[in-house]
Amino acid sequence: MAGQMVAAKANRVVLFSSDDVLPNIILNHALPAMVEMGLEPLVFLTPLLVHKAPPPSLERLGFYERDVLHTLIFPALENHGPSRRAAGHGLYTFKELGRTFGGFERIEQLDDPRVAQAFDHPMFLGAISAHNQLLFRGRHIEHVRRRGGFLWNLHHGPLPDNRGLLASFWNLLEGRTAHGVSLHEIDTGIDTGALVVTARLRLSPRQSILASMIDLGVPGAHLLVQTLSRVVADMPLCLLPQAEAKGTYRSYPCEDDIVRARHSGISLTGHPLEMASLYADLYGLSERFEVDTLVPALLRYEQEWLARYPGGARSLASEPLVHTSLPRCSDGVGLPAS
Repeated sequence: MAGQMVAAKANRVVLFSSDDVLPNIILNHALPAMVEMGLEPLVFLTPLLVHKAPPPSLERLGFYERDVLHTLIFPALENHGPSRRAAGHGLYTFKELGRTFGGFERIEQLDDPRVAQAFDHPMFLGAISAHNQLLFRGRHIEHVRRRGGFLWNLHHGPLPDNRGLLASFWNLLEGRTAHGVSLHEIDTGIDTGALVVTARLRLSPRQSILASMIDLGVPGAHLLVQTLSRVVADMPLCLLPQAEAKGTYRSYPCEDDIVRARHSGISLTGHPLEMASLYADLYGLSERFEVDTLVPALLRYEQEWLARYPGGARSLASEPLVHTSLPRCSDGVGLPAS
């Protein structure tokens, strides 16, 4: 109306995520859609909370889940060179996402003053935890409520059945094929808040646990974007309280659990050649980089891992892999048949 100033609509969404492969997939697919619908994302990258002395197989999973990205793939992509395919590429690194969308900061704890400042921003709309392991306490939840915003967690597992960590591992080990993504409110419990929306999928026992987690990245991003689009359009959300007695919380497995799973054909990761191919597809790696750099590095890691943990072959996805000769492909013609 003439002579009157219309108040700007809140559009700042704060995201909390670790810096491993799953949140990288989520952010790659969610951020462009969020910006397109007029939202302004601010991303806080948070640390993964790991054991001081993790079981050997979880240490190995961590290498494939995070370390291979930050030591091999991301530096090569950010330096370009021969690492990217000539035409078209895959996902952006976190640094590239920051350059494209802005607003990427690292924090070590949720009591960092920058978090409170983000919640107090005049355009604050809400906050989302996506594969972030820092726990929101009552003071953080109350801060968001005072600001009138939402506080959600994107959980990779069907709720309330799969609270906690590595849902796909526990489901396969216990004979279930449940899989999925759940967006829920954050309360003072762990994965106990009211469900905003959930998507249930079928879990394949033929995939490694890491591959099954990676497969949930895009559905998780879509679930997030679809829900945010309803918020932007002022459409109501029908929250469903979780049945408290029905939920089960599981933490990380111990090495004995992992060995027992291996005997049932359940592996945490795939063969190094399989993992190299998976990451090449995700990040648009050139064939030359995949074969001449990535595959040899993964095989060397396996050999070094077994040297440190001689009994580790019990829980490997494929024990003979450590005897595989390192492939050479100086002309970039591709991997030999395995």
